[in-house]
Amino acid sequence: MKGVVIRSKAQWIEDGQKPSKYFCNLELNNFMNKTIQRVETGNGNILTDQKEILKQVRHFYGSLYNDRELELDNYDLNELLTNFNYTILDDTQSNSLEGLISEEELLIVLNKMKSNKSPGSSGFPADFYNHLWG
Repeated sequence: MKGVVIRSKAQWIEDGQKPSKYFCNLELNNFMNKTIQRVETGNGNILTDQKEILKQVRHFYGSLYNDRELELDNYDLNELLTNFNYTILDDTQSNSLEGLISEEELLIVLNKMKSNKSPGSSGFPADFYNHLWG
């Protein structure tokens, strides 16, 4: 039941307080706020069935990010980048960003995470990862 309390994101719970229907409802409400409840298709139809919504979202992003050629014929890339303020990385900086994430980097981030907080949508708190890794 501790997971219910953590996923409900109730920051004011006191130690020893038992999870109740209230926390379960908070968790359900948080879950519902993270899901897409309805989608309007290109032809104006409204979808509310989760399987149909998922299918529509896959279709939309599949066609949005397909392998078609970029349409840059009317754009001059240099003109686009002229007013863009950017810093060019030197070789050392560039090389430090390449490769796999090290175990040391992961531990640094994990140790900075707050206890009893679930930073992502999975609902797993930092304590979960610390327990498995420690």
